[in-house]
Amino acid sequence: MIKTAKTISRRAWLVAPLLVCVGASVSSQETAEDPEVYVLNPFVVESSGNVGYIATSTLAGTRLNTQLKDVGSAISVVTKEFLEDTGATNNETLLVYTTNTEVAGVDGNFTNVSNGSMSYQGASTFLTPHSSTRVRGLSAADNTRDFFVSEIPWDGFNVERVDLQRGPNSILFGLGSPSGIINTDLKDADFSENFGEVEGRFGRFGSYRGSLDYNRVVLEDELAVRIAGMMGETKYQQKPAFSEENRRYAAVKYEPKFLKKGSARTTIRMNAEVGEITSNRPRTVTPGDNITPWFSEMDKLTIDPYDNMERDSKRPNTAWEHDTFGDGSANPYYEPWIRNWGQLFGGVVAIWDDNNSSQMAGFLAEPERVAAHAPYNQPFQPNNDNRTVIAGVAPSQLRAIGSFSETAIRRGLPNAADGIYKNQHLLDPTIFDFYHLLLDGDNKREFQDWDAFSVNLSQGFFNEKVGFEFVYDDQNYSNEILRLLANERQNIYIDIHHNNVDGSPNPNVGRPFVTDAGRYGNGSNTSQRENIRFTGFVDLNIADLTQKDNVLTKILGRHVLSGVYSSQQRRQYNEQFQRYGTDADYGNLIGFSLYDKNERQINTVHYLGESLMNRTTASGAHIPRIKATQRPQDGSVYIFDSHWNATGVDYNAPWTNPRTGLSTV
Repeated sequence: MIKTAKTISRRAWLVAPLLVCVGASVSSQETAEDPEVYVLNPFVVESSGNVGYIATSTLAGTRLNTQLKDVGSAISVVTKEFLEDTGATNNETLLVYTTNTEVAGVDGNFTNVSNGSMSYQGASTFLTPHSSTRVRGLSAADNTRDFFVSEIPWDGFNVERVDLQRGPNSILFGLGSPSGIINTDLKDADFSENFGEVEGRFGRFGSYRGSLDYNRVVLEDELAVRIAGMMGETKYQQKPAFSEENRRYAAVKYEPKFLKKGSARTTIRMNAEVGEITSNRPRTVTPGDNITPWFSEMDKLTIDPYDNMERDSKRPNTAWEHDTFGDGSANPYYEPWIRNWGQLFGGVVAIWDDNNSSQMAGFLAEPERVAAHAPYNQPFQPNNDNRTVIAGVAPSQLRAIGSFSETAIRRGLPNAADGIYKNQHLLDPTIFDFYHLLLDGDNKREFQDWDAFSVNLSQGFFNEKVGFEFVYDDQNYSNEILRLLANERQNIYIDIHHNNVDGSPNPNVGRPFVTDAGRYGNGSNTSQRENIRFTGFVDLNIADLTQKDNVLTKILGRHVLSGVYSSQQRRQYNEQFQRYGTDADYGNLIGFSLYDKNERQINTVHYLGESLMNRTTASGAHIPRIKATQRPQDGSVYIFDSHWNATGVDYNAPWTNPRTGLSTV
């Protein structure tokens, strides 16, 4: 029955004298031995104080073990039993159950997408979904481990409880979010007994999770070791999305007997964790709709890249994207839906014409863009589009269907300039089955890895009436995201060119595709945190000091004085990068030595399925996703070469364009 006395007395140190008396009374009925009584460490909240879903004390209010009823703050405590019964293992799966909290993502209850004309998922919803939270309708709460701010996503395999403190905590914990903190109490080694637990879970779509938790008492009431680990993979209805996770954790608790002198006690606690996550998380926002207007608004119009830019001849069906001809007269063929081809602004296009293959079809460059910069001393002239081109080289730019917000302005819709119109997204899964298909396929990745170490030295005197705690915490965290489609390019387009830029017939006319420049949305982040915290306290109970219980001692009462010194250092390195680009030779050819210019970026174009030319509506098209890994490979870019037939050519002589019959001088 000594164990019974231990269990009762460890629930809360603030009421330890009362509980100890109760424990001694129970024990005396069954044994003549005096029970061994343990006084709780005031810097630790023991899980034995929890009853089912109910926790009675917390460190969140004062940094000392305090009864929840005595803390004047909005705190919710999630116990281990609640985590187990709900199957919650992290922020994403827990915060849908707690008070005044929200989390984004497929398991969440709000979208956390952009609020402008384009609705899209930012990098954080893919890379760090645990930080895509909202508390009290405000912003994300701080994620903390044992009350140290952390980028490391927590997982239930090594968590004893979760404290959610809603509201600003800067006075107690330094700079912090106005929303509050979400703190995880990591598992400690336990002196009470040896135990172990192995858990396996299996879920829908092939998901699985396995975890191990083992505690070993090495020296009774002096040294204990605990190890834990987990590995698992979450798969989703949206194929081929997944999240694979591996973690390892160890904790040591040591109370050296040679330092136990009278009522003094020294406790050393250490823990360490390493882990990594590799994922290709699903999209919760449907693809942008740059395809259905081709049927509903444009009557399946197809264009020639040259004719679209030619504004002078006034030939039928030319200059579609211009509301006037070169002389200012109205263009009856004007089509406001025609806009730029994705993010193509003079760069190179890498084309994959088979969504099932990794093999590129080749590179393409807009001829006049290259020719205008080639250092061959040809005569230049401005065209009616105020773009400088080489004399005699017809301008021909790739075009696609524009977004609804920019088209609304060109169509003159009411108040369009005020940005009240949002871009359209696909709502019909028979066009593209966004419920089951990830648009990027296997061409997107998120990576996280980390290691963390913490050592804690606490010293108590006079049965924990006076004490201090020193904590050193070190965390290293890094992440990286690689995306095929950046934020605003999660759109499905349709190829509206019946000719290519060189005048040859386009075999891909009417085919749906996705495109992006790989210039934005890719990056990495490294964070190194080093924290030191020193906490001291004095617990003064006048009745205990005077050994009297009278009116005066009741008036003077009990007072706990505490102080904290904290030092937090963070070194952070953020990098945003362009994934692909042309080499130095190409840059020198077009006159751009810097790699980050539009003209040197590579725009990837991925055709998704068959031509829709013979369809009357996009509904029922069942456009497939990209099924292969498609990355640009080394190759040749075919461009306009101004050395063609250069011998004996007089660049200043009149030249007649055979397509229009117009002459240039």
